[in-house]
Amino acid sequence: MGDPPNSADISVSVTTKNSFWNKNESEIARQSDVKRMYDITHTLEEAINRSLRLVNRRATSNTTAINDMAAGVNANLEVINNRIDTLSQKVTKLETNLDMNSTNNTLESANQTLADIQTHEAIDDTIVGEADQINMINVLEKDGIMSTYKDESVVTFDTWAQKFKDLLDCAPANWDEATKLHRLKFHLEGTTRSIFDKLRPNEKDTVSNALSAIRSKLAAPHRLEISKRELMMCKQRNNETVREFMTRLVPLVRATFENETEAQKQAKIREEFLERLRPNISFLIRIVGSAKDLDELYAKAQEIEVLTATNDSFSFDNPRGLANSINIIQNPKLPETNINSWVRNPNQNNQYQSSSTSNWPQRQYNSSQFNTQKARQQLPKTTSK
Repeated sequence: MGDPPNSADISVSVTTKNSFWNKNESEIARQSDVKRMYDITHTLEEAINRSLRLVNRRATSNTTAINDMAAGVNANLEVINNRIDTLSQKVTKLETNLDMNSTNNTLESANQTLADIQTHEAIDDTIVGEADQINMINVLEKDGIMSTYKDESVVTFDTWAQKFKDLLDCAPANWDEATKLHRLKFHLEGTTRSIFDKLRPNEKDTVSNALSAIRSKLAAPHRLEISKRELMMCKQRNNETVREFMTRLVPLVRATFENETEAQKQAKIREEFLERLRPNISFLIRIVGSAKDLDELYAKAQEIEVLTATNDSFSFDNPRGLANSINIIQNPKLPETNINSWVRNPNQNNQYQSSSTSNWPQRQYNSSQFNTQKARQQLPKTTSK
């Protein structure tokens, strides 16, 4: 009989050693012996067939197990390959960001070094500027090649996006679109970075599409309502100059009236600027009434700001002080210098004559006076102890 299926080895045993015990070769076989041998042979056939079926089942099971194991190994290898690709992309992005940070840090360090070099005159001007913040001169400022955008205004984003496109025009020719998009993502922060991360793949396949999509998100109706409310609350502060107030007001007006034409925007800026200035400056501008456009209005506001700060005669406490203030604005008294006294002579080319000093007697210098002055200039200077 055959062994059970769980047996490690297959053995067939259907005969007994005592089948021909005490049998003589000359003895004639009996029918019972032949029948017994037939039964034994039939049993052997069935046992062999069972054993072969068991072998087939085991071979099929092993083949199935091997196939399943191969499929699992292939799936795990595919997962490993995907993770390796993802890690490779992250390493590439990290190297790009590190290179950009190194470049920006180098430029910022250079700018900081240049900014720290000041002369004595510059230090004195800084001290004076801290005491009087109105008389300021604009200087060039530079914070690296490209600054990170952190605002949420459509107007400021348009200006920044144009500057970013100009930077990409100067980029190396081997920059592909993916590298440019990485640069764009690196220079976004805050709301714009969140908008960029939420864009669909077809909206950020190129830099132009990404900038357009971000701008459309910033121009949403709820953001327009926020700009309107901010414009309603915008007023010139007491310690704020006209230039600083104009810089803060213009983006709000342009963002609020984005759909208007440029002429309408200029008119809105002029109206809001005059309405939201400090009351004393706005009142004097309305009384004088000489500003016809935005540029003249802006210049007149700065002029009044300087005059109110440098003239002690400005007063709104009584009619005399108010009239004096208006007179100073309409006819500002400039310091007497020879520069303003020289007028052009229409009858002669490249010659000038003085209207205030043409009749003055000319002082005559002789050689002795000249030599005396020259000798005094050549004397060594002595230091006082």
